[in-house]
Amino acid sequence: MFNEELLIEVLGWQSESSKEKEQIIPTLTNYLKILDKKHSLVIEEDTHGNIYVTKGKASLYPCIVSHLDQVHRFCPNKTIIRNGDYLLAFDGARQVGTGGDDLVGVFMCLNLLDNVDNIKVVFFLQEEIGCIGSSACDLDFFKDCKFIGQADRKGDADFINYSNGVKLFDEEFSKFVAPILKDYKYKECTGIATDAGALSKRNVGIACFNISCGYHNPHTSYEYVVISQVEVCYNVINDIILLANKQYTYVRPANVSMIKSNTDSKTRLYNMLYEEFKHHPKYIKSNKMNYAYSLAISFIDELITSYDKMVDETAPDYPYISDQLEEYLDYLKDQREDEQMIGETSKTFKDTSLSKQLGLFDESCQHRNVKYDNTMTQYYCMDCFNYVDDKSTFYDQETLNSKIGYGHINEKGYY
Repeated sequence: MFNEELLIEVLGWQSESSKEKEQIIPTLTNYLKILDKKHSLVIEEDTHGNIYVTKGKASLYPCIVSHLDQVHRFCPNKTIIRNGDYLLAFDGARQVGTGGDDLVGVFMCLNLLDNVDNIKVVFFLQEEIGCIGSSACDLDFFKDCKFIGQADRKGDADFINYSNGVKLFDEEFSKFVAPILKDYKYKECTGIATDAGALSKRNVGIACFNISCGYHNPHTSYEYVVISQVEVCYNVINDIILLANKQYTYVRPANVSMIKSNTDSKTRLYNMLYEEFKHHPKYIKSNKMNYAYSLAISFIDELITSYDKMVDETAPDYPYISDQLEEYLDYLKDQREDEQMIGETSKTFKDTSLSKQLGLFDESCQHRNVKYDNTMTQYYCMDCFNYVDDKSTFYDQETLNSKIGYGHINEKGYY
């Protein structure tokens, strides 16, 4: 059963990369203890800090993995706000990222752990700085798994079959999931880098995948989560779990370089670097300069490709620089597109907040759910996400006793 309250709770957690042990693992451990009393779990931790959980006894298990770190800085007053189907995060009156990348994945592991009889889940550390946790984990844990899935993709329609420079599964698994993906309007496509890709690159021997799970604008302060899309992702994974009746193996071909081949004269990385440079303030549009730019970017592209080939031969578990750079360039492109969508012309909250673009500001709002923002010395409406005039505020006992940043959760959500 999809647990909406748990989703909101988990999105309130947070951890910077390399600070998981002090910032998020204590909270996760407490929640796992609650589930342990209910389901008798086997909980293990390796020397790196990755957490492995097994529920039930079976010859084969479905396995779902996630990562505990986010790119956002720790916010002392992070509060999750629900408006309709949307979940947003605020630190006081300032909008911040929800951390849906990959707290939605953490939620998915916990929700499935509570509902599936026999399952394995893993919580990796330091994914955002190079899939470090998954590159150091114990692969023996996955030997009795049917498949390895991860919910760590933005949007609501992608089913990743290629990541970290390698394929994640073969034709057999692709045919198996095809009817499920069709039912939920998902499609196979390529990704950049995540833990599932790191495991496949290490030749874990099991089909892996990554899937869109309903977070949007990742790595930005206006990242948000769509509840209905998270639920659809949960249903897709749950259907795969229910229908998988065997182990889907996938072994990386021996002695075959997994550097992506390019039939075009220019590689994808070259094109991405050139396109990004066009947005740089020092870019000059002229035929003479374009030739010089092309030579310089080609040199960088060739240097990175040579390095990746060396990695392929000497350290196959290590992520390709090209994959990491392409992921960052994708992020920069998304950030530009998001800013254009939002029409960011001011640094004020009202102009930059995604809430306004989503139509969450209600001009007819009666401002019955307000809090006093000590920093701005103004009243702030939690229903329409706007500062309101003192005279327009609906006063009640809750209003008089409330402050921004001290919200809590009840049966209706955060307030």
